[in-house]
Amino acid sequence: QTIIDALQSAASKLGVLICCKQPVLALNHNNPLNKDEYAFTVRTHKTTWQAKSVILATGSNRKAHDWLAQLGHLIVPPVPSLFTFMIKDD
Repeated sequence: QTIIDALQSAASKLGVLICCKQPVLALNHNNPLNKDEYAFTVRTHKTTWQAKSVILATGSNRKAHDWLAQLGHLIVPPVPSLFTFMIKDD
């Protein structure tokens, strides 16, 4: 819980929007013409977000790895963590 609290506190101080219970259905890169345009579209079952940058904590989620590979990223196979988050989300 200490790690979760620290991450949430840092995100809050930086004005980062954290959306819970909104699984990502699609992640697209928009190829912006300049740095002021939104580079990404993130679609959930509740809404669609436009963002200049996106941070993904994928864990071992194969769907997220596939999205990143389609965007041109090299995916390094995940390894077990030194700690786990106890969550009820499948």
